[in-house]
Amino acid sequence: MDDIRFSNLKVDCTSRALHNMRGDTVVLRPLPFQVLMLLYENRGKPVSRDMLFSQCWDGSYVTDQALTNVISGIRSCLDKLQAVGVEVKTITKVGYLLDIPADKADTSLSEDSEKPKQPLRSKPNSNLATKLTFPLRTWTASKWTTLVLCAAITLLATKLLMTSQSTFLEDVQFKELQVDETSILVSDNYGLISDYDNFRDKLKSQLPADCKMNVYLRVYESIYNVDEPAMQVFLQQKLGHKNSTVSLFSLNQDSIEASLANIIRQEAQLCE
Repeated sequence: MDDIRFSNLKVDCTSRALHNMRGDTVVLRPLPFQVLMLLYENRGKPVSRDMLFSQCWDGSYVTDQALTNVISGIRSCLDKLQAVGVEVKTITKVGYLLDIPADKADTSLSEDSEKPKQPLRSKPNSNLATKLTFPLRTWTASKWTTLVLCAAITLLATKLLMTSQSTFLEDVQFKELQVDETSILVSDNYGLISDYDNFRDKLKSQLPADCKMNVYLRVYESIYNVDEPAMQVFLQQKLGHKNSTVSLFSLNQDSIEASLANIIRQEAQLCE
């Protein structure tokens, strides 16, 4: 693949290295680079989380947090290289979008625009009263800013928790199975589970008896592989607020119990 240029960046596709005009370089690991390239190929358009999972993780076991961490790393890379006008935006309930302004799409900035600006120097203030009162005003503003930010983060975290659950459960009928302390709620639109008692018994032999967790399982036809099943699992603490969502885009029809049990064991911290 040829090198790619956008904004003030050059992307060396062979070495997975990103360079800016000042000579700064960041080399991405294969997975973040693959995610970035998929976003670039669809620049200006939202890329769904399902599409990212399917094409970059190849249907492997993965949590939403893994994708979030990769996106965070890409944003950090762009910030480190001071990419001008380039932003990875979160599209709520959809996925992510790489935003590159039209005038930055395939151009490079002049070297002058890359030179760091000289810090502004404030003139000495001979007013003693101003010198004495300014730190107090700054401290008060800083305190209020911190307080507001903490409140906003708390509200955002609460909203995200409620949104992730409500989105997953929206317009879905679940059949509830109890496996010791674990509640399994199943929505099988694919018709993969023919005997729910047998399904529960197979899970019982593979799960810890004291795992206090709500597990919502949705089985549906894969949007990437025709006539093949896929599944999405929402796991939630019974006695806490932690949760996780896991998707499998390639599912063996004969091992759904083993796949689900493996996911629950992987997320064992939610049993607490």
